[in-house]
Amino acid sequence: MNDRDPTQTMSFSGDAKQAVQYRFLAVAGLLGSMHGCHEDSLTVHAAVEGVLEDVTVYRMARAVSHAFGGGVEHAMDAMSELLANADDDFAKAVLGLALLIADHPDGRFTVENVLATSLDQRARSFARTTLERLPAIEKRAKAKSARASLRPA
Repeated sequence: MNDRDPTQTMSFSGDAKQAVQYRFLAVAGLLGSMHGCHEDSLTVHAAVEGVLEDVTVYRMARAVSHAFGGGVEHAMDAMSELLANADDDFAKAVLGLALLIADHPDGRFTVENVLATSLDQRARSFARTTLERLPAIEKRAKAKSARASLRPA
């Protein structure tokens, strides 16, 4: 089990003025990912992660924002380093949420697996909440798919 708090805020190295600038940059990168500008946002993400003391929280936010923007492969890539630690059940639950948002078939299994096997109470709580909100998440994903199919090629 991992003892770090996945709900912590982002902490930047450098002075306060730089921290504020990097927070704005982080927001721009996350919004770019949500709006489907995945390749452009990768440059921003790299810059932000370069000055973060711990990239964990940002990587999780990045994965979810990529999922909202339809970039499931970018979401999985953002989480790959965190998932290398087999004990990080909270990261697995966040990946499951990202997969559900992106309407990926492995999303539900990933979240249910965390709920069934994890000893980390924060991860289990997150997974339980995700499953409780699953109907709304699935409805949103289906509506997004319908809108995408209406767009001209």
